[in-house]
Amino acid sequence: MAKHASVHTKRTGIESPDYGYDASANKPATPIEYRTAHERRERLMRWFLGQVAEYALLLSNH
Repeated sequence: MAKHASVHTKRTGIESPDYGYDASANKPATPIEYRTAHERRERLMRWFLGQVAEYALLLSNH
């Protein structure tokens, strides 16, 4: 029976601070793959927070 990744790893995609976790290949991702995934997640979060801020501003104007 295969050993399952922790809930934390599944949810965040992070196995340890300096290494990503590639679930599809079932092996640790390389640092460069981790970095790009981290940047993508960061960009998405920044976009989302921007949307929330814009909506809050829209509501405050009325």
